[in-house]
Amino acid sequence: MDNSGKGIHFNATQRTDTNKKLAAVLTSSVSLTDPQRTTLYLDYLKGLENRSAEFIWQWWSTGHAPA
Repeated sequence: MDNSGKGIHFNATQRTDTNKKLAAVLTSSVSLTDPQRTTLYLDYLKGLENRSAEFIWQWWSTGHAPA
């Protein structure tokens, strides 16, 4: 976890085409304290546990979770 004060960032690269990359940032996390940011980060990880790579890529690349 990065406590640089820039908020929570997630980075991804498509395994089938490593030229396709993206970064997602939780802008609301910038103003949080380190303990609050850690809690939010862990909550997001729990939410990603059972999601496919395709779901996560679609969500992060569009900003909207697939239906």
